[in-house]
Formats: sequence, structure tokens, C-alpha cells
Amino acid sequence: MLTLPIAFAAARGAPQIERIDDADPAARARFEAWSGRRWSDP
Repeated sequence: MLTLPIAFAAARGAPQIERIDDADPAARARFEAWSGRRWSDP
């Protein structure tokens, strides 16, 4: 086993999620399951 120290950089603003218009149906279903929102919601 190898243990390494890790230092994370400070966050630069709030993360954003961008939808891809031509996402396949499986990706849309995963988004809906993960977020609890419908793909078509604003």
C-alpha cells in the first residue's frame, strides 16, 4: 500500500452543471436519478 499526502486547492466559485442537448437517453435517465429532477426542468 502506498500512502501519499494530498492538498486540495481552494474552490473557485460554485460548481455548475451544464446539460448537453444531444445527450443519449441513458445519460438523461442517470441525470434524473442523480438529481431528482426531470431533464426538461429549467
